[in-house]
Amino acid sequence: MGHVLTFFQSQARRILFVCGMGSLGSILIAGPTAMAAGLAIGAIWLVIFLCYTMPRLRTASESIALGLFLTGLLPVPNHVVPASLVGLSFLSHWLLYGPWADRLVPGISLIVDRQATIAGRPDEIWSALIPAASTRDRYWNNALVDFCADPDDEDTTYLRFKQPSGLMDEVTLTFLEVIPGKYCKFMLERGEFHDRNDVTLAITIDQTGPRECRVSSHLEQHDLPPRMAFARWFDNCPDDKIDGLAVARNIAQSHVKWTMFFGRTPVHSA
Repeated sequence: MGHVLTFFQSQARRILFVCGMGSLGSILIAGPTAMAAGLAIGAIWLVIFLCYTMPRLRTASESIALGLFLTGLLPVPNHVVPASLVGLSFLSHWLLYGPWADRLVPGISLIVDRQATIAGRPDEIWSALIPAASTRDRYWNNALVDFCADPDDEDTTYLRFKQPSGLMDEVTLTFLEVIPGKYCKFMLERGEFHDRNDVTLAITIDQTGPRECRVSSHLEQHDLPPRMAFARWFDNCPDDKIDGLAVARNIAQSHVKWTMFFGRTPVHSA
C-alpha cells in the first residue's frame, strides 16, 4: 500500500496534466460525448500504465496528452485524426524533451524544500539518508552500488548508482558542512550536460520523540536545461537518487515546496 501511495504522490502532476489535456483534446475532437469520455479515461489509464510498468517511457504520457490537445485544435477530418495525433505527439515530445533548447533557452533554477516526520533515531535516519555516511546496505536507495573515498580529500566520495537501463551513473559527492547526526550539506556533481546537473543539498535532522525525527531538506539546482527541469517537475521529485525524503520509509507527515525560475533569482513558487 505504501508503495502505491508513493507512486501516486510522485506522479500526481503527470496524471493531472494528462487528465486535463486528454479531456480537453477529447472534447475538441469528438464533442461532449461518450466517445470523448472514453478517450479521456483511456489517456489516464495510459499514463498510469506507462509510469507504473515502464517508468523509462513515462515522459511519453504528457507528450501524447499534449499531442491529443493540439490535434483537437486543428480543423482536420476524422480519418486524419490518428495520423495527426501520432505526428503531434512526437512534435510535443521534441518540444518538451528535445535538446534543441539546451543552448537557446536560459537555464532554469530549481529549489525544493521538503519536510517530513520519520520514525527512527537520528543515527538510523542519518545512515539511511546521507550517501557514504554508513554502509551501502543501510542507505535508503538500493540503486547505490558502491562508493569509495578520495584518498587525497576526506570530504570527497565517489558514488556509483545503477540506472534502470543497467548502466552506471557516476557521481562525485563533496561534503561542505557536517554536524554528524544533525546537519549535512553536500554537493553532487555529474559530468553530463557540461556541469548543468550539479546539485547542492542540505539535510537537517531534529529529534522530536524517542523514535521520531523531523527531517528537512533544501535542494538547489541551477542552470538546468529546460527538458531536465520539466522532467523533475512532472516527477514531483528533483532527483530520486538524491533526496531520499521523496520516498523515505516510515513517513508520518510530509510537505514539499517547489520553486522554479529562470536565472538565479526566484520569480515564481509552486
